[in-house]
Amino acid sequence: MIRKLFSLFIPLLIIVTAGCNDTSNTSASLVIDLTAVARALGRDEVMNAQFEQARQQLNSQLVQISADLEKQLQEKKDELDKAPKNKKEESQKEIELLTQQANLQLRKTQQLANQKAIQYRDQLLADFKKDVMVVAEQIAEKRNAVTILTAGSDLFWYASTIDITDEVIGKMRAAGNAGENTVEPEVTDKPATAVQDAAES
Repeated sequence: MIRKLFSLFIPLLIIVTAGCNDTSNTSASLVIDLTAVARALGRDEVMNAQFEQARQQLNSQLVQISADLEKQLQEKKDELDKAPKNKKEESQKEIELLTQQANLQLRKTQQLANQKAIQYRDQLLADFKKDVMVVAEQIAEKRNAVTILTAGSDLFWYASTIDITDEVIGKMRAAGNAGENTVEPEVTDKPATAVQDAAES
């Protein structure tokens, strides 16, 4: 159902304004391969692990919510089964209504879980790109570049001289950004907590 995190990584145009007014050595654009940066630093594995952990937690919550709804429904069925014979038809209709309501609640909870998973994935990617941006912008300012483009299918061709991928990787490694992620640990718990709250509402 959910693909690898970086298979959903859509190339993004990053705009960087040069901080120097001297345009004599201006290089209009630079290029960076964000997927290569993430792979080289081990950030892709970190983000995939974090996302998988959140997804598993969401699935566990959904299983528990489903079991709780089924238990509540069964208890109501047992209660209605004890109703007088002349109210059996009315009781049956009530059971059918309760079943529909339980199924609707479960579908809404599943939708919320999917939304939370997507939001969490997007946050992981946004924080990674923010870390890359800090280093890439420094390089762009030194080269008097005005834009940085991400390598992808939209770029038909570019000279290797404007590719700053390796330079970014080197600087991020030197800064200790390899294999790390800036997402706070408690964020992992938020999707499941939100799903549980919704189910109890």
